[in-house]
Amino acid sequence: MNRKYLATAGWLLVAMLTFALGWTLRPAQESSDPSPAGDGTPLVGKAPAAVSPDSVSEDGPEEGTGAGAGDPDPGAQFAMLKSGRSLSSAEIEDLGRQFKGELDPIKRRIAFTRLLEGLTAENAKEIRAQIAHLNQHVPEFQEFHYAWGQIGGLEAVMHGAETDKRDMVATLAGWTSADPDAATKWFDSLDAQSADTFASQAHLRMGMVHGLANTDPDLAAAFIFKMAAAGVPKADGMLGIVAGKILQAQGPIEAAAWAANLPEGALRTSAMGRVVYAYAERDPAAAAAWAGSTLYQEGGGRILSGISSQWARRDGAAAVGWLESLGDSPGRPKAFYSAFEGWAGNDPIAASEYLSAMPVSDERDYAIGGLVSRHRWDDPEAAIVWADSISSEKERLEAIIRAGQAWTHLDASAAAEWAKSSGLPEKLQQAIIHPPRKSK
Repeated sequence: MNRKYLATAGWLLVAMLTFALGWTLRPAQESSDPSPAGDGTPLVGKAPAAVSPDSVSEDGPEEGTGAGAGDPDPGAQFAMLKSGRSLSSAEIEDLGRQFKGELDPIKRRIAFTRLLEGLTAENAKEIRAQIAHLNQHVPEFQEFHYAWGQIGGLEAVMHGAETDKRDMVATLAGWTSADPDAATKWFDSLDAQSADTFASQAHLRMGMVHGLANTDPDLAAAFIFKMAAAGVPKADGMLGIVAGKILQAQGPIEAAAWAANLPEGALRTSAMGRVVYAYAERDPAAAAAWAGSTLYQEGGGRILSGISSQWARRDGAAAVGWLESLGDSPGRPKAFYSAFEGWAGNDPIAASEYLSAMPVSDERDYAIGGLVSRHRWDDPEAAIVWADSISSEKERLEAIIRAGQAWTHLDASAAAEWAKSSGLPEKLQQAIIHPPRKSK
């Protein structure tokens, strides 16, 4: 590589000053979520909105779901309404025309609400015909089937087996919320049925989890632990759904208490990792005390990163000092990524000064990675200088590429000129000059 960007002490000082100047002159903007996982991907933001059962995999909420994503949980967002009388066929058709043709969103919602108010087990199929045109992910489609599941039970669930959309997830969630014992017994009986009866029991598990969580989070947790004991994969993702609902309804303190009282093991650690980010946002020192010995257990790095990320946004020196006090916690080195990403966003000068004095180590490499991640969009040239000082070749090249790709988005000509003179292999040069669209 061309040593134009060799990270000598002088160049690092230039980078520090450049960062500071860029931070002072940069326009105000929202910072990206730090990486509690230590790998550049966010763990969890603020206390999440509930997520629709149809939009969540067993890994937990996917990108594009959750708060603000337009997929609200039907159980949390819309309780089944009762008007005292059912609707006639003519009334159903009239309301259906209003729902389909009305442009005013309030009037459209009123028409849909009136359909749900008049929903009965007997007229459910007629009402479904009025919403059958909807995409299976939109709120009204899921809310209707959730409400139908609450009053129709197994009949409503089995209707979904004959349609070309994923009705069964929401209807099973509704049935489970209304009659958890009956729904659970039916679900448990599926093992004795033909494997061809249902295309994917994984999605049905999601319906069960959402329905149980809406009724009793402890009952939902017991169901998930039973699934885990039976060898069902990705049970931690299902438990994260329950944690998310408690966060939404009760807040981080209560969610933390719930998670801490789960049986010890990987599932509890995963659940704690799900809530810790929101808890640390409120009080990072208290979150650190709450986490306790779990920081040294399998999966504890996720908790470490969540706490250090939020703490560093307030007080970077305190967050890093806490990390350094933890000794041999297995996730500690990677947590420096999150800490310095947060600290660099809050006080870039102090973060740069502290980093420049750190000895060569895994912690320093991860810390530089976090700083580069935070500032590559403000000053990619200086970010490359920092990235070039990472001791691990693999981590160094990855950080340089990330910074170079940001530079391409900001100034493609300048980035291409640098890449061609950098001495990087041709493949890496092309990765910088032609970055993926979603590299930020």
